[in-house]
Amino acid sequence: MKMSLLSITNQVVPMEVMVIMIAAALGILVYHTMRFRGRRKECTEYINLALDFFEADHRFLTFKDEEKRYFMVNRAFLLLHGKEKEDFIGKTDWELQRNDLAEALERMDDHVLTTGTSLEEVVYAKERVYRIRKFPVRLPGNKAGIGINAEDITEDIAYEKELARIIRRNEILVSAFAKDFDSSHEQLDYVLYQALELTGSDYGYIYLFDEKEKFFSLENFAVKGKVSSKRSTYKQNYRLENMGLWSQSVRTKEAHIFNREKRAARNMVEEDYFNLMTVPVILEDQVVAVVGVANNPKGYTKVDAEELSLLMIGVWNAKDRREFTLALRDMNTDLLENKEKLTLILNSSADGIYGMDTEGNFTFINQSALSILGYEKVSDLIGKNCHEMIHHKRKDGTVYPEEECRIYDAIPKGETVTCEDEVFLRKDGTSFSVQYSAHPQIRDGKIIGAVITFSDITERKKQEEEVLYLTYHDPLTGLYNRAYLDKVYPDLEEEENYPMSVVVGDVNGLKLSNDIFGHQRGDQFLKRIAEVIKHSIREEDLVFRVGGDEFYLFLRNTREEDARVVMNRIQKAVEMEDFQGVRGSISLGLSVKADDLMTLEEVLSDAEKNMYREKTLRAKMEGKRQLSYLISELMNYPKERAHAENTRKYARAIGETLQLKPDELKALEDAAYLHDVGKIPTLLGKNKGELGFYPTRKDHAVIGYRILNSFEETADIAKAVLSHHEKWNGTGYPKGLTGEEIPLISRIIAVAEKFDRLTGISYGKPISIEEALHHLDQEKGETLDPKVVNALKEAV
Repeated sequence: MKMSLLSITNQVVPMEVMVIMIAAALGILVYHTMRFRGRRKECTEYINLALDFFEADHRFLTFKDEEKRYFMVNRAFLLLHGKEKEDFIGKTDWELQRNDLAEALERMDDHVLTTGTSLEEVVYAKERVYRIRKFPVRLPGNKAGIGINAEDITEDIAYEKELARIIRRNEILVSAFAKDFDSSHEQLDYVLYQALELTGSDYGYIYLFDEKEKFFSLENFAVKGKVSSKRSTYKQNYRLENMGLWSQSVRTKEAHIFNREKRAARNMVEEDYFNLMTVPVILEDQVVAVVGVANNPKGYTKVDAEELSLLMIGVWNAKDRREFTLALRDMNTDLLENKEKLTLILNSSADGIYGMDTEGNFTFINQSALSILGYEKVSDLIGKNCHEMIHHKRKDGTVYPEEECRIYDAIPKGETVTCEDEVFLRKDGTSFSVQYSAHPQIRDGKIIGAVITFSDITERKKQEEEVLYLTYHDPLTGLYNRAYLDKVYPDLEEEENYPMSVVVGDVNGLKLSNDIFGHQRGDQFLKRIAEVIKHSIREEDLVFRVGGDEFYLFLRNTREEDARVVMNRIQKAVEMEDFQGVRGSISLGLSVKADDLMTLEEVLSDAEKNMYREKTLRAKMEGKRQLSYLISELMNYPKERAHAENTRKYARAIGETLQLKPDELKALEDAAYLHDVGKIPTLLGKNKGELGFYPTRKDHAVIGYRILNSFEETADIAKAVLSHHEKWNGTGYPKGLTGEEIPLISRIIAVAEKFDRLTGISYGKPISIEEALHHLDQEKGETLDPKVVNALKEAV
């Protein structure tokens, strides 16, 4: 029979039993209390981890409430705008952005709030391109809100445009080779039209140049993208000395660019501009033509000149070969009947030409062929077997049997054969890449031999290889690019590669390097990282640069444990590098494709998530490491260390006199000690050649702000360092602040460092304390805060 607690307490209970019952009740209470506290602590740790991830993410992450006001913003978002959290929290885009951008962002917000679905758009702002994704979230209190992540894709867009231009140029070349034109003039018309599209131009011209007579003649021109030239209408010649940029391109054999900035037109309504680029077409070291394009609104660059030059040289070679082949075909019958005319035409051609009988022996050969093949006399070859003399080896040096020769195979069938992937041999045994066409000679319906035309295309092959290299390689690091990844993607999916370890890497500190030393130094930073990665993997492994600071590695037939050894080797090697004050560091993520259960895209995504997880977990440690290294680099200079310590000492004394709070004193000391951290680029780069740029005296405050604002530990003193060269009367820099607009800490540092420069030994001959205080008194109310100067006088 059960008894209630009340019935038990109404009875007489022994003291020992009562004590046990009370102890048990207290034990249960303590147990549940400790369990609750443990869960609360665990929840707090998870929340802190999520916040750390949010703050460390390189993307620009924010949250808005249902009134479209900013609720949370991460560190990357603040660095992008150069502002503090209080500048955003509780405000809308209409209060922060220009009207057109605010309108676009609000439209996306309205879509998310009204439909409850995600939305992604590309937005242009301040000459940068951003991919913005907005999605619905529930904020604390179960209120509706908007989650936002944005990425700067400006470099990716530029990279894709450059790749598209390379591909487009190759398409034009292929089309110019393959199309059947009625004339060379029509062929050049077609290419000129395509060149306008390639360079974004309104006008285009092709002037032929006569080297002997020194004059130009207009061959083709186009207006507003429409080809307008009719050769029969343009016969006028122009002297070399009268053609401006065209003449310069002939004299220097180089492209010339003239970009005139926009200026007001006569009617004062529209703006007038004129941009011109001239590019010489050079064959065998002679200028044969000059191509000009004009009025790209953005102006022309060296890249435009190189692309147009490659295009026109390739097309001109095709034009010359076409003209000669047509002439040869038209005169084939007459040539057999008129040897004198044959010899004249043959020897006037730049291409090599020889005849072959049905036995495969030379019957005639022109001077160009003799010269290309390294022979002096016709008798050296006439009557000898063509294949044995000039065509008996392949490109790799192996024997090319006569029975496999394409020429010998095609001619008896009455077929024409064209080839450009073989070699001919010179008299000295060396070989060269050749393009040849073999045409059967037919008389009275019977094949009597063949005529072969050929040219040395070694230089063209080199150019094609360069174009192919640029198509599939990153121009900065020399690594494979995303275009090549797309090409080999199906091969990487093959089972023969399993297990394949996929590593995604993201370079740490690149933005810091760019902020301190400029983008040229950042490029060298990336090039060195790429070299380290290449030297840390096997020759058969593949490595790609797929973004600004992102790399993909594909380690075929590599297990996870072996891949981690490679990752460790890469990270250690990178960390050994010193990039002029920025220590090397790279975050790596791994995923292994062991079977077909996961696609390669899924494996890449998994590796990327692992990389970002490592980047987040290491963010604070990396920040402290980089900051410590930068400070040690500055303090390695005795004068800088002495000045920093003295400035900190005097600043502390002033702060105590002004009765600053302990936390304010701590911030003051830190800012005073690091106020000249922006001098690091000047100290490390002894001359302009080492840095790629040379900071001015006024730059170091801004550079110091960028450095300190990049680290969580020093972000709170960055503004004080930025303003420590502002002056009380507004004549300072970088913002020209006046009076109490200047942060108090900055005003204190200005007085403290001025006092040290006057009395310390780091900057010339010191003066006495009395003289220094008198000097500061004279600047009081002009460049220095009177209250701070008085505090210093009281302190010392």
